[in-house]
Amino acid sequence: MKWVGRALALASVGLVAAVFLWEQGDRTSPGPLHPAHARETRLLDTTGCPACHGGTTARNLASACAECHAPIAEQLQSRHGLHGSLAPTLASRCGKCHLEHHGARPLIDARAFAAADVADPTHYDHAHIADFELTGAHTELTCDRCHTNANAEPIARGQARFVGLSQSCTACHDDTHRGTFGADCQACHGQQGKFATAAAFRHTERFPLTDAHAGHACKACHADGERSVAALMQTPADAVRECATCHATPHDQGGTKLRIADSRRCETCHDTRKFTPAKFTRADHARAGFALQGPHAELACARCHGADGEPPRWPDARHPPARDCQACHADPHRAAFTAAGPGCVDCHAATDATFRSAVAAVTVTRHAATGFALVAPHDRVDCTKCHPREGTFVDRHSQRRADDCRSCHTDPHREELARDRACRDCHATTHFLPTDFGVAAHANARFPLTGAHQAITCARCHIATDAPATPKPHFKLRPLPTVCAECHRDVHEGRFERRELPTRIGSREGCARCHGTDSFRDVQMSGAEHGKWTGFALNGAHAKVQCVQCHAPTRSGSGERTTRQLGRAPQRCDQCHADPHAGQFREQGGTDCARCHGDQSFKPTHFDHARHSRFALDRDHAALACNACHRPWPAPGGRDVIRYKPLGTKCADCHAAVPERKR
Repeated sequence: MKWVGRALALASVGLVAAVFLWEQGDRTSPGPLHPAHARETRLLDTTGCPACHGGTTARNLASACAECHAPIAEQLQSRHGLHGSLAPTLASRCGKCHLEHHGARPLIDARAFAAADVADPTHYDHAHIADFELTGAHTELTCDRCHTNANAEPIARGQARFVGLSQSCTACHDDTHRGTFGADCQACHGQQGKFATAAAFRHTERFPLTDAHAGHACKACHADGERSVAALMQTPADAVRECATCHATPHDQGGTKLRIADSRRCETCHDTRKFTPAKFTRADHARAGFALQGPHAELACARCHGADGEPPRWPDARHPPARDCQACHADPHRAAFTAAGPGCVDCHAATDATFRSAVAAVTVTRHAATGFALVAPHDRVDCTKCHPREGTFVDRHSQRRADDCRSCHTDPHREELARDRACRDCHATTHFLPTDFGVAAHANARFPLTGAHQAITCARCHIATDAPATPKPHFKLRPLPTVCAECHRDVHEGRFERRELPTRIGSREGCARCHGTDSFRDVQMSGAEHGKWTGFALNGAHAKVQCVQCHAPTRSGSGERTTRQLGRAPQRCDQCHADPHAGQFREQGGTDCARCHGDQSFKPTHFDHARHSRFALDRDHAALACNACHRPWPAPGGRDVIRYKPLGTKCADCHAAVPERKR
């Protein structure tokens, strides 16, 4: 009877095998071909398999692919292009990157690029692989702007997806020069700047583009017509344009500026750096009727004769009357002051650049006419305090503006605000303290006062740098640090200053990447940012908990009180969550809950019986509910726990033996 039982068991196994072979007998391949291959009728039935897989011949898959994809075979042979740069072990295994027998699944996708060591196809390094460096405007283009079939699926027969394009500029762009300068557009225009600038072009040495001639677009000089590029190429080699060919002279009989005899010899007085004459001497100017003396000897010509594009002041080379200062100079004393006194030369010498020779008596009424009324506390100051005969201050009335406090008073801020702040922006004219600089004004500074910063005094941040006994202490206004760690202690002890972490999130940097100014407990961190900073992304149920539920506040050094510093959070699931399996899956001191459970919910699980257990579920067992095999089991502590392991894997461990049939 024992031999009869064994014979029946072998017969059962044979029957199962026969049924499996019968079900699989009509399959000709592991899956449908890609549409690009499926349209080839010679590959559709079983006779087409040897065309790619070799059959009984010694030809492998790579050589079969090369017969149909000649451009790729050429790359592999010449070791250039994307396929030519692959490692030999990968270049001979086409199926490693291009998965066939998956139907309409693309043969070229992100997975294929990743297998070829191209992490991001949109930033493919053409210079490294395809001998075509993308620079300038080309770096902003998407792949399908040049490779029109880059995203087509499938491509038409006879067309290519990426190969076969010409790298000549004229293959994509119109030649505005119509072949005049050849096909190497990049030699003049490059790829970085605008096309019209021709940044890489070098002008002929016979007419170098230096000084004022440099930096212009070609069309500024070579417009259509007789000055066009094509026309200039036919010009005799010794013909160089004169200045008057492009520039109108202001000195001929039709001009309005100084008239000279030979108006075409511009180089006599001018060069290409600037139009201001460099060779017209003081003696020449004196012979013209106006001697350059005193401060006039240091002026540029344009100060009196006008710059290019401005109307000339003296069109016939005539100089103004020697006593007519206001013909060139604005009245520094304003009309009210001038109306009350004599002319300029009656008080000032024409050769005195500092106006120290002025001998005018200024009354209180005339002083107010200058724009600076002597009101409190200035009405009690002696004249020599502001207008010394010797020293750093000049005695010219217009030099002292009413709002220019620094011209007389020592700056208590030591020039920290000298460039962009007037004293009266913060201080009144009658008293220095208290100031008028409040929270609203602080908002326009580099560090607006927000949150808790509005509740502290100025001296908490603007600390006096002089000793307390100094009569006039210096309160440092700028530059002051704007980084939190410069004023506040880093309670995280540098844990968030690691190199791999971002230094800026949006407009926030430093401590502000996570904390606001209202309260240190106000943490601005999303679940994704938590994962970037700590390696533990807050997804699912973890995103709904408070920080202190995982980061228990630490204790002080003496252990007497709880500090505001958040402690390190546990890393394993079983360190926060109770193990409902009573340690059945514990390995190497811990339980890896993530093998079966996600962070969205404890159920359902993604446990795979075939990969995660010793017992793969066949067709009969897969139909059973889990509790058919995994039942409650007494555990320590008087509670029942679902038993998952160890469980037997033999049939007899779960099924009772079938009694033998009587003869």
